[in-house]
Amino acid sequence: MPVQTSCPSCGRKLRVPDELVGQSVKCPQCGHIFTASLEGEGLGPETSPTPQRPSESAPAEFRAMPQSEAPPPRRRIQDEEDDDRPRRRRQEPHRGTLILVLGILGIIGVGAPITGLIAWILGNGDITKIRAGQMDPEGESNTNVGRILGMVSTIIWLLACGGCCLFYMMMFAIAGAGAAAGRP
Repeated sequence: MPVQTSCPSCGRKLRVPDELVGQSVKCPQCGHIFTASLEGEGLGPETSPTPQRPSESAPAEFRAMPQSEAPPPRRRIQDEEDDDRPRRRRQEPHRGTLILVLGILGIIGVGAPITGLIAWILGNGDITKIRAGQMDPEGESNTNVGRILGMVSTIIWLLACGGCCLFYMMMFAIAGAGAAAGRP
């Protein structure tokens, strides 16, 4: 014979089969899982009946649900449900545009070789972070182009400086040889 109990969450009066008294049941109205007890009777550990096997004749909403099988409470995060963008880990913003501008400035000679060298160094560090997943990958192409321009401008400036040094060394050698040849 069914017993009457009420849901502690919504207060709805429920009729629960005898064999489910003292077991976990789910309220059909609010979905709250609670231990079924006789109306007005508090079931403490000393008065709780021994758990019985649920009857297959009991309605599905009143069948016992062991606590281990009870679904965990769902945590709702507003941003996750309302946001249609793909989920990404928190990443550093990329500096691709800055590195590209520094590389271009290095190539055209503004502030070179400093701007080219800075673009090369920053580009190497950022490419490493992008490939490791620590930095936003959207700026990878700008970062890579700026890094390459920085490399090219730095190498050009080093070759130009080396060529100038070589030219002046040759001039001093020629002038020294000419001065030595003109002495008596």
